[in-house]
Amino acid sequence: MDLHGIEQRWLEADRALGDAAFLHNYYFQSNPFNDCVRPWATLAAGTFRNAGLLHELFVERTGALAQFGEEGRQAVARRWGDAVLAQVLYQTAEMAVA
Repeated sequence: MDLHGIEQRWLEADRALGDAAFLHNYYFQSNPFNDCVRPWATLAAGTFRNAGLLHELFVERTGALAQFGEEGRQAVARRWGDAVLAQVLYQTAEMAVA
């Protein structure tokens, strides 16, 4: 195996591609977290289906849900789904009555 030849080809690619080659290598080939991305995405998706956590974040802590206009609420409904959004809104209404 000609390691010097391989190194030269990488250096030529780096010179030709510049920062793009470095960033591709850094983020996709040498990134120690690559194997974690899929489990993290699954965890995040599950978390963003939890109406209680969404209520806490977007209603109790930040009040962000009340600040959204109609377009924002429609975007949230598309992302979370109507059922989850209704649960978050129901918790909001339930807490306001209590």
